[in-house]
Amino acid sequence: MIQLYTSPTPNGWKASVALEELELSYEVTAIDLSKNVQKRVRRERAQVTADLIETRAELQTIVMPPSTTSVDPVT
Repeated sequence: MIQLYTSPTPNGWKASVALEELELSYEVTAIDLSKNVQKRVRRERAQVTADLIETRAELQTIVMPPSTTSVDPVT
């Protein structure tokens, strides 16, 4: 499901209309632009992304140690 962070602006409405027209399921989270809420949401998403990247790197180290496989880059 898509998480749509939007405010009642023309661009926010465009995003909602596009998702409706494409018949995609989505959940709306209202953003108050006058309170800079969008910047807090961006920081939180960045932290979640960083945590996921760190977790993925840890799992790759556990599952596939660097010495077990060597892959030649495609040239």
